[in-house]
Amino acid sequence: MPQYPMLHFIGKFGGWCAGAAGVLPLLAAVWAVAAGFPAGWLAVGILAGVAVFVVARSYVELVRVMIDMLLPK
Repeated sequence: MPQYPMLHFIGKFGGWCAGAAGVLPLLAAVWAVAAGFPAGWLAVGILAGVAVFVVARSYVELVRVMIDMLLPK
């Protein structure tokens, strides 16, 4: 069993998870507009999706740097 399984999981699948996390606010905004909320929610969903993606992707990159520099190979 490898040490630090969560670090290895994030290092391997983190890009996909960051992308999925960034798309979720956009999908929620599309659903809200379809449910009758004002169209301004779509712009909020786009901005929130971009912000979530940038934060999640930067976290993934930090984890990858930790894996490369600190964990023995």
